Amino acid sequence: MTSKAKAPRPKDQADFDGVLPLLGRARREVLSGGLELVHPGHPWLAKLAE
Repeated sequence: MTSKAKAPRPKDQADFDGVLPLLGRARREVLSGGLELVHPGHPWLAKLAE
């Protein structure tokens, strides 16, 4: 997770965009929690909260 989020390349963004609709609420919360710890303020956090 953190390697793709650290400095997302276009492929990493595409991977995130592709998997996001497949994630349920619980998995989004786990991913959000990890991102908050390692990369607070990451742009993906807003999308995970939608």
